[in-house]
Amino acid sequence: WNAACPEEPIESVGNARHWRQIGFQSDNPRTDVRAGRFALDQLYYLACKYPERLQHLRKQASDRELEYPLAITCFNLSHMAVVYFDLFEGETTSPVADASQAGRKQMQHFSHLCAASPHGARAILDELFCALVELCNETWKEMKVANNFNLMDFPKAMRKVFDAHEAFWAEPRAEVADLQRL
Repeated sequence: WNAACPEEPIESVGNARHWRQIGFQSDNPRTDVRAGRFALDQLYYLACKYPERLQHLRKQASDRELEYPLAITCFNLSHMAVVYFDLFEGETTSPVADASQAGRKQMQHFSHLCAASPHGARAILDELFCALVELCNETWKEMKVANNFNLMDFPKAMRKVFDAHEAFWAEPRAEVADLQRL
């Protein structure tokens, strides 16, 4: 919370309406974390590594012009990537309707980038998550302005982000910085 809203710091993490300001659906943020701790860890990574970026995203997401639930979107993007690369143990589905899993070529490109990273696969997944959050925000902004969409149309933005993500992995990637081209 404090990374996203430094102007309104809190000292305890109880249930309260303020969680909705950063895109949780209820006053109890624990009820929105359905895909496990990994998605929450990725949001924490974004908050710690790029606090200014998170603040900017939070302000845009809560603005009347965009109005979308940032935290829930982050969890869905994290889960989308995990499902795409088949990294989830157990039964699950992608938050994007009819989303496919990575093919052999995409898995090879992802694996190669993970192996080449001096910080390991987790760093690739965390930076990928940050790039996907940025892409989703920009995609939604463009779609909402151009088509006067409302939140019921948000799955269309998620689909566009998934399609860009899938296309991105069709080509070999040499370094973490390549993720910024998403």
